[in-house]
Amino acid sequence: MVDGGGEIVARRPGDAERALFNGNPAGLPLCDPAVQHNACRDPAPVQLAGAIAGVVWSDIGAAARLLDAGDKRLPGWVVEIIDPASGRVVGSTTTGVDGSYRIGDLVPGTALAVRFRDPASGVVFGYPVNGHSAPGASGASCDAAGAAGRGVASSCVGSGAEPWLSVVLAPGQQLTQQSLPVDPSGVVYDSGNRQPVAGATVVLSPVGSCPGWNPATQLVGASLGGYQINGSSVAMTVGADGFYQFLFGPAAPASCTFAIGVTPPAGYSAPSGVIPPASSTLSPPGGPTAVFAVQPQAGPPTAPAGAGTLYYLQVTAGSGVANVVHNHVPIDPALPGGISLSKTGDRAVAEVGDTLRYRITVQLTSGARPRQTTVVDRLPAGFTYVRGSAMVDGVAIADPNTNPVGQPGPVLAFHLGPMGASNSQVLQYRVRVGVGSQQGDGINRARAHACAVPAGCVGADGRTPLANSVATNEGQYRVRVSGGVFGVEACVLGKVFVDCNGNHVQDAEELGIPGVRLVLTDGTTLVSDVEGKYSVCGLPPRSHVLRADPHTLPRGSRLTTSSNRNLGDAGSLWLDLKNGELHRADFIEGSCSNTVLDQVKARRAQGEVRAPETERAGKPALRFDSKAHGLDALRTPQQGTDNANQLAPKARDTNGAPAHGPAAADEQDTPTPALPMNRPPPPGRDTGSAPGAPAAGGRDASR
Repeated sequence: MVDGGGEIVARRPGDAERALFNGNPAGLPLCDPAVQHNACRDPAPVQLAGAIAGVVWSDIGAAARLLDAGDKRLPGWVVEIIDPASGRVVGSTTTGVDGSYRIGDLVPGTALAVRFRDPASGVVFGYPVNGHSAPGASGASCDAAGAAGRGVASSCVGSGAEPWLSVVLAPGQQLTQQSLPVDPSGVVYDSGNRQPVAGATVVLSPVGSCPGWNPATQLVGASLGGYQINGSSVAMTVGADGFYQFLFGPAAPASCTFAIGVTPPAGYSAPSGVIPPASSTLSPPGGPTAVFAVQPQAGPPTAPAGAGTLYYLQVTAGSGVANVVHNHVPIDPALPGGISLSKTGDRAVAEVGDTLRYRITVQLTSGARPRQTTVVDRLPAGFTYVRGSAMVDGVAIADPNTNPVGQPGPVLAFHLGPMGASNSQVLQYRVRVGVGSQQGDGINRARAHACAVPAGCVGADGRTPLANSVATNEGQYRVRVSGGVFGVEACVLGKVFVDCNGNHVQDAEELGIPGVRLVLTDGTTLVSDVEGKYSVCGLPPRSHVLRADPHTLPRGSRLTTSSNRNLGDAGSLWLDLKNGELHRADFIEGSCSNTVLDQVKARRAQGEVRAPETERAGKPALRFDSKAHGLDALRTPQQGTDNANQLAPKARDTNGAPAHGPAAADEQDTPTPALPMNRPPPPGRDTGSAPGAPAAGGRDASR
């Protein structure tokens, strides 16, 4: 419509022309080059744009090459629309967080190609699908030649050397479900936590001779970028998903043996020692259109090392054999170069029924910190773990019902978890000392194993370390176990006393004899206390002999038998000990003479005896009293034996020289049983008036 203004009213568009222009352009006349009308129409055909959409996912679900709930949608993948005639990219985008994409404003009715790139490596992955809910679910069939003429969409799935979709779009329509299920040759993953590892470079190279092999032209997608070609070898760097892909085009040799190598990123090593590869070369069954899956799942395996983690580093591949997928390759994370263990306990001696706390310190000495440290602890016989008592660095372990493995013992496996910045871990736990502990050696033995497996560094049996784990030294701690009230060791107790009435029982007025040394057959010595009592425990339950040392008895003593279990004299006793028995064994002095009684009183006046004292050759005789001889009456307290009328006989070695000159009249070398006071007194006389006794005061009175 021409409405410039300034012209006369007669030549301006009328109201009718204005109404047609604004409301019904088809009612206007066709425009004439001679400009015959104020308002006219010039029709021109207009073509609507087309669009394309789809999803990229990791095909780990149940249905192969179909999108289901078990699949993992992949964000960030690059989708490119290519003009096949020129190779020019006419449209591109990246998949969203849900793995979906849409590209609009595309020219309909012309041939286009859709390809998908790994965002990390830049490799074009194949092969896409036309319809991800069902084959052909997009509604478009493969009719590249006739689709444009009929104004409909077409989608043809690529194969062989073409890892893309060939499509024709319909005007004003969106072609949906043009998608890529990622089903890689394999995944590079961490042998410890079984997660994909980014940054690893996978290299494919022929083993020996492979005539005609040229990866630049015979590997699918090699010319599209992402691969690094070096002679006959080809490599790609994996992304966060760990995918690698090597597809052989129709021009590749029919069959050659290829090696798969991995250059790991920092902090990893390859090949894996935790999950070793198969020793043989994989020769997949089937022809060039077949697919052979080494493992059933598209992602890293979760099974223990073995059949569930099978993979090959040498494969037979080419244009004439089946395509190999799911050949997942593990690499090992860095482990400590050295790690040590020390073990202590809160007590060295325990009784049956006691509990004690062990403390184990694991120290990193060199290398990387381990993700997991497992302590394998072998308890002594009769020791059992106290459930819920384990702590790591002062914090209770997360699951006391399953950690440690093997509770309550005797072999425990404690999983300490990842090591922190302190480069050490401290494990503490309690054990109970139970039945059978006395028969064992009481030695607790522990060894730690460091690895990268979060589930633990030992096998299902709780004691066999995983391959490639780093072991510490063995730490030991010994506890000596006594039975206590449940012990098998016996105790012996008894008295050495004066029996004046001959009833072999210590009555109220009969005194115990201090300072008497008693000797067991194993050399153990005992000394009777101020009351004449003694005791010893911890004796094995068998027969022993206990003998009284006659040199430590009061001079003039005469022992009488307290049991018929002796060695033929009253100074010895057989001790027939049983498990846990408390055995009584007494030694009885039967003379009850004044000589003996006064010496007993003198010993008791000295207080508690610490050790037996014996006389030495050439030294003064021992005095069995507490008098301060040589002092005046003010400084010499009166003693209970001052008025004793007795001899002080003393046994001497008849083969040696006298201790200090010739024996005095009251220090005779007569054997003790033959002394006058030990012979039966004549009728009417007591022991105090025996022949040779001084008139009064005894030996001390004459000083």
